[in-house]
Amino acid sequence: MDPPPVPGQNPYAASRAAVGDPDAPAEASHFDPEPSACDAGAGVRWLTGGWELFTRSPGLWIGFTVVVFVFLLGLSLVPILGMIAQYLLFPLVTAGIMVACDSLRRGEPITFGHFFEGFNRNPGQLVLIGLLYAVGLVALMVVAFVPLLGIGGMALFSNDTGALQGLGATLVIAVLLVVALSVPLVMAVWFAPALVVFHGMSAPAAMVLSFKGCLRNIVPFLIYGLVGLVIAIAATLPLLLGWLVAYPVFAGSIYVGYREIWHRESA
Repeated sequence: MDPPPVPGQNPYAASRAAVGDPDAPAEASHFDPEPSACDAGAGVRWLTGGWELFTRSPGLWIGFTVVVFVFLLGLSLVPILGMIAQYLLFPLVTAGIMVACDSLRRGEPITFGHFFEGFNRNPGQLVLIGLLYAVGLVALMVVAFVPLLGIGGMALFSNDTGALQGLGATLVIAVLLVVALSVPLVMAVWFAPALVVFHGMSAPAAMVLSFKGCLRNIVPFLIYGLVGLVIAIAATLPLLLGWLVAYPVFAGSIYVGYREIWHRESA
């Protein structure tokens, strides 16, 4: 089982969410497909664990982050196809990050190659996660904005000033609707790459289980979101340079959350 708390040790490092003792064996816990309901402070522990993982190999993390950002920038310059590629590739990249985090938790040195292990471990299902996510977003856009287009067309055709003013309010409502409806979609993909790369699940099964795990931990995720928002603002202020650290911390926090929600101490 995971090592017991050490007196005087960081209390976050003693929980199931902590990355654990570097010398702890990989078999110290087992996967339970039934997600745990964590306490409210779990959201902070996940972020703390992400920071701990970052500090174990900061240079490599920062180098990888630079590569990811440059790659995303390059894709953004390609109309339509670049955006599609981003959706299809992000689960592969996330899965590689999960593999790197798992190695760090077990005290193993990592290389740049760890971050690309998603291209070698069940890549088809990982790409399917991205595809399903993209299709889901398109469906949300259709539901929210197609009626808006009809209302806008009627307003323009009638040249009614009141109708045009109402169009602006309708647009705001449509945007808020998309944001609200996209939350369950994000919940479905949050842990899905980890579940696929570590347990060989199909993309649909992993997304369902990811959603279930997030739903069972709404309170920790609310706190995670609030603390994460502060981190994101702080990372953005110095010309976005803070994201060289914030991105690895957030990425590592996903792994730490996955471990706490689905792993149990072995008897």
